[in-house]
Amino acid sequence: MALGILAHALDLDDAHSSMGGHPSAVLVPVILALSPQVSATGKQALTAYVAGAEAAAHLGRAVAHKHFLSGWHATSTIGVLAASLTAAHLLKLRPLETQHALGLAASMAAGLRINFGSDTKSLHVGQAAEHGLTAALLASAGLTSSRDALDGPLGYLQCFGGDAIDDLTPMTDLGHHWELLDPGLDVKLYACCGAASRAIDALIDLLEETGLEGNDIETIDALLSPHAAALLKFPEPKTVDEARFSLHHCLGSVLADGELVLKHFEPSAIDRLDIQRMRRRIQMGIHPELKERQFGFVFAHLRVRTKDGRQFSRRSSAPKGGKQRPLTNDEMGSKFLNCARCFSDDRDWSTVLEALDSLNSDLELESMLGVISQ
Repeated sequence: MALGILAHALDLDDAHSSMGGHPSAVLVPVILALSPQVSATGKQALTAYVAGAEAAAHLGRAVAHKHFLSGWHATSTIGVLAASLTAAHLLKLRPLETQHALGLAASMAAGLRINFGSDTKSLHVGQAAEHGLTAALLASAGLTSSRDALDGPLGYLQCFGGDAIDDLTPMTDLGHHWELLDPGLDVKLYACCGAASRAIDALIDLLEETGLEGNDIETIDALLSPHAAALLKFPEPKTVDEARFSLHHCLGSVLADGELVLKHFEPSAIDRLDIQRMRRRIQMGIHPELKERQFGFVFAHLRVRTKDGRQFSRRSSAPKGGKQRPLTNDEMGSKFLNCARCFSDDRDWSTVLEALDSLNSDLELESMLGVISQ
């Protein structure tokens, strides 16, 4: 649970569009907690990750839209089932035991979107990891659940998916269509809600291409999807958690400093007068093309007006870090090292990075974790 909370606390963990949430923040804590106990190899750990992540993505395709409109947090409500599958794989549970683990996890699914912008959002992720692992351990000890807990009348799919589960086609290609390859994971560059990433990319690209600076800008109209706008609900954030769900703060920080980095999500940044002034230059709305599109971020469109009357327009549909604009290995390594050095700048984190790069081997994961945990 603690690892899950930590993994999501900065909102800098990866995301998957089909799941509608963040798979790794739920699954990796389960792997780190359980693998040493079962002497899992790196390959076994990665395979367990794939099992959970693929199930989460396919299930998300079936229910995530209804999930969102009903106010559920998919990382938690879908993630707990994925976590139970990852744990079941590492524990080598039999099919019936795995079925019971899923049924147990289904009764542990929770997490309300109303708590976005508070510490509770990270708690959702920690609980999903903890409960998924607990469900698998209980099933391995003989605890049972209904065999119809997922798809039976009044089961998980009906309760969480409603009418959306009349067509379960998205579940039928599990094991044939690999969601980790298409559409793939989105590796986040900004420590905020992913709904803001396309607009952030568009503004940074515009400033770099035109040579404009923040003080040159008079107004920005940011037009998003209804889904994205619903999440970015704090135009004047009072806390760091609220700032992560504030398009105004994210774009205002870019206008003030030309970038958006971890320092912009510290209490001192929330109170900066220059960022506050920049926030007021930003208006957020729904793009006319997306008014009927209730789920998905799709694209962000910026209309920028300068103080001297010039107008610019930028649209971004593919966020940096996604399949269409992937990060290089060096950029991935830089992200890891920047995060790690926030925790401690007194050690050589490159050795940890090398250990992670060697995960796809037959070495016991415990020896690699020893390097990481020292």
